[in-house]
Amino acid sequence: MSIWGIGGKLVLYTALFSAVIVPINSHFLPQWCFTWMPENVALVLGSVFVLIGGVILAMSIIPVTGAFRKGKLASTGIYSVVRNPLYSAWIVFILPGMAIMSRYFLWWLIPVFTYIVFKMLIKKEDTYLEERLGEEYRAYRSKVNELIPRIWPHRKNK
Repeated sequence: MSIWGIGGKLVLYTALFSAVIVPINSHFLPQWCFTWMPENVALVLGSVFVLIGGVILAMSIIPVTGAFRKGKLASTGIYSVVRNPLYSAWIVFILPGMAIMSRYFLWWLIPVFTYIVFKMLIKKEDTYLEERLGEEYRAYRSKVNELIPRIWPHRKNK
């Protein structure tokens, strides 16, 4: 598996899906727009989401590339909070931020689609990491969530 894991496929499938959804909504169903949210509010709120996602992306790239080159697990910093912050940045922040800015209803299908594809593809990345890092990765996976940080502490079964 490459340093980018499932990222290339996830981006490709998302781009292809978006290439269908965006024209459908903007050209054929423009009335499917959230008019209750003023355009300037949508722009500010969406921009905040995209900015947060960009910060998460920036915080994710250096640790994972360094760890990959050393054959180690990235599990500190942002990786101590969420296992897949690169994907989280896109699925939880950037794509929803773009949907908010657009105010188009169908654009919300893009992060949902990306999440579904992520869930299907991430198994391969998890298997690779488990085979390569063994118990270290299994322990890490049991403590740290995939995309959204845990709100409550992890409890072990007694």
